[in-house]
Amino acid sequence: DGMRRLAAGQYGTEVTINSRDEFATVASHFNFMSRQLKMTLDRERAISQIKSEFISLAAHQLRTPLSAVKWTIRMLIDGDLGNLTSQQKEFLEKGYLTNERMIRLINDLLDVTRIEEGRYLYRLALTSLEEVVQFVVNSYKEEIERRKIEFEFKKSEEKLPQVSVDV
Repeated sequence: DGMRRLAAGQYGTEVTINSRDEFATVASHFNFMSRQLKMTLDRERAISQIKSEFISLAAHQLRTPLSAVKWTIRMLIDGDLGNLTSQQKEFLEKGYLTNERMIRLINDLLDVTRIEEGRYLYRLALTSLEEVVQFVVNSYKEEIERRKIEFEFKKSEEKLPQVSVDV
C-alpha cells in the first residue's frame, strides 16, 4: 500500500511494520527513501520558485530602463529634439531596433515565468470592441496631442457584436 501511494505521488509516505525481521528492514529503508525523495522534490520546487521569482524581478528591472531608452531614441529619430543627419538617424534606428529586440526578449522571459507559475491564463470575456479600441485611443491621447496629430476614432453606425477577448 505504501509503495502504491508513493507511486501515485504521495511523497513522504511511510509504512509501519511491527516486527524485527527483514520486512522491518525493508520498511525502514523504504521510509528513508520516501523521506529523501520528498525532501529532494521540495527542495527542487523551492529552487524553481526562487529562479522564477529572480527571472521575473530581473526582467521587470530591465524592462523599465529599456522602455525609457526606447522612447528617448524615438524622440530623437522623430526630430523632437532637433534635426539629425541621415547617418545619425540610421544609427539611432539600429539602436532602436536592438532595444526593441531586448524588450521582446524580456517579455518572453516574463511569459516563461508566468507559464511556470501557472499565471499565463487568458481571461476571456464578451466585450464591446468599440470600448477596447476607445480605451487604447484614450491611452495615447496625450501623445497624439503632444505631436499635434489629427486623429479621429469613428465608431460604426451599426451596433457591432461583442467579441471574446482578454481585455
